[in-house]
Amino acid sequence: MKVYGRDIKLLAVDSETVNLLLLEEALKDKDVDIDCCSVGGEAIELIKKNNYDIVLLDIVMPDMDGFELRKLIRAYDQYLPIICLTAIIDTIHNDLIEKISADQATYYMKKPFNLDRLLNMIKSVVKTYRSDDETRKYYTTLEENLDLASEVQHLLLPNWIMMKEDFIMSSLYKPVYKISGDIFDLTKVSPGRYFMLLGDIAGHGIQAALYMSAIHALVKTLIMVSDDDIKLDDILNRLNSFFCVDMQKKNYMTCLVALFDFNINKLTFISAGHLSFFMHDAESGEVKLLNPENKGAIPVGWVNDYVFNCKTEAVEIDFDDDSSFFGITDGIIEMSNEKDAILGIEKFRLLLEKSVADTISPVVPYYVCHAIEKAGYTNIEDDVCMLMIKKNKVLKDEKNHLHLTAVPDILHTDFMGMECEHFIIKNTGDEKLAVELELLLNEFLNNILMHGLEKCQQEGPKILVDLVINEDEVVLKIWDKGKPWTFNTNPIAIDENIWDDNNKLATAGRGMAIIKSIAGKVECNRYGDLNETSFIIKREG
Repeated sequence: MKVYGRDIKLLAVDSETVNLLLLEEALKDKDVDIDCCSVGGEAIELIKKNNYDIVLLDIVMPDMDGFELRKLIRAYDQYLPIICLTAIIDTIHNDLIEKISADQATYYMKKPFNLDRLLNMIKSVVKTYRSDDETRKYYTTLEENLDLASEVQHLLLPNWIMMKEDFIMSSLYKPVYKISGDIFDLTKVSPGRYFMLLGDIAGHGIQAALYMSAIHALVKTLIMVSDDDIKLDDILNRLNSFFCVDMQKKNYMTCLVALFDFNINKLTFISAGHLSFFMHDAESGEVKLLNPENKGAIPVGWVNDYVFNCKTEAVEIDFDDDSSFFGITDGIIEMSNEKDAILGIEKFRLLLEKSVADTISPVVPYYVCHAIEKAGYTNIEDDVCMLMIKKNKVLKDEKNHLHLTAVPDILHTDFMGMECEHFIIKNTGDEKLAVELELLLNEFLNNILMHGLEKCQQEGPKILVDLVINEDEVVLKIWDKGKPWTFNTNPIAIDENIWDDNNKLATAGRGMAIIKSIAGKVECNRYGDLNETSFIIKREG
């Protein structure tokens, strides 16, 4: 009675030793490896130690009934099939059958049973169980592979926050299911000049993600061989050839290719069927969609012999130091509400305009998507990607504002604390404030590393710190991609002597109490998968 070429491993549980002996004899030479026990507690221990295919279970037992044992089995294994063998006579309302059938993997046979009928039931049930088990293993492996593919894909993309000497870029990347066909990248061409690609490959899931990986490698190669003389139309024509010739027109991609020159504050871009950049004007507060002539309506991969041309399709924009640019894929504007009304371009523009009021903050994409969800547009059917890029105006010699990013590990976060301490001393001369701020920052970052982030590694999502010195207070903001958390505002008693003992500080385990003793006000917000924590520290005198 082999099933898929293997013997059946069976556990029989019955309070009557005679019944167990009869079962053993009946299943002898039937390719069944049988274990027997007479009490529920022993049964559970055997199930934990062995990989059984099926359990034959008596309902009436001395230490617990069969239903109590089944509950314990299900706490350990929700799929293991059980056949209830019992001489109990059911009620007129079929209460027994109803109780047995409440569990989908439980079957029933009345004692005394017919051996051939029991053998057929065992074989049929085990066959179904093993088939379903293989299916579950397949999907588990598939999920694990998708998780791995998602991690690899995120390694190909820029970190969610990039802060360079001449620009700041933040990004929100949200696949509809683990992996995405959206692609973006920013590559340095020469000092102050950067090439950007933002694309949306048709479809989503595994196929689109594979295209994304191939395009990422291709574009990197094209930029590398172009030296400083990068031509946007050449990039698009090569991408068009990739889709039409190399991939035989099996897919296509809408995209923006752009060149940001922060030396002269100039943006040049070509759209290949993709929604243009949005630009926020800090002086007027308005957000407008660039490329009103709608140049560049042909996606790469649509027309084999189409030739992109900078002279006819490129858009050139001169911008101010305070200007911010936003690029999106259409998954955002296609988000819908419970009435199936889609967000659309104009509503997105208005929400962006409202969210970008504080242009100092580099995390506007997260504010915008939070505002979209609060407006009721929560249904997502396509991958979502949003970028923000602007000139970095926070200079090294600025006296009241400091931006810092660090990878999530102790070495880099400790360095971040020292940088903030030196900044405070240099620009205020207040050593006590500097020490308190460094201690607060280090305690909080250690909490993030130990409790908030599952993985602390060089390639992990960076932590962003923003420090502003005002006349009467210091505002410290920290953004991280750890677990959601809230700050307990209840006061915690703290031994004042703790400040005089570094060892005590290190081992007291009272980090949050220390933070509360320093910060006059703490605020926590969550925007998608991003935590924002604000600390306000009053200045003395």
